[in-house]
Amino acid sequence: MENTYTRLMWTLQVFVSQGMYVILDYQPMHTEPQAYNVNEFVCKWRVLMSYVMALPNFQNDLKDRIFVDGEST
Repeated sequence: MENTYTRLMWTLQVFVSQGMYVILDYQPMHTEPQAYNVNEFVCKWRVLMSYVMALPNFQNDLKDRIFVDGEST
């Protein structure tokens, strides 16, 4: 069974292959503890971005098409 990161990486690659740009934006649902712990939140984003940057086509296809929304709400 695939995990959430695997499905997200596949989705990102499909969107970019169709000419789209992707903005990754985190919107907590008030049930996730990492939303209220800055260190855990940053750790989760680092893990996500490490998955994105490890994709085989990151340098050639994805690098300038996937962005992180850094605005806090």
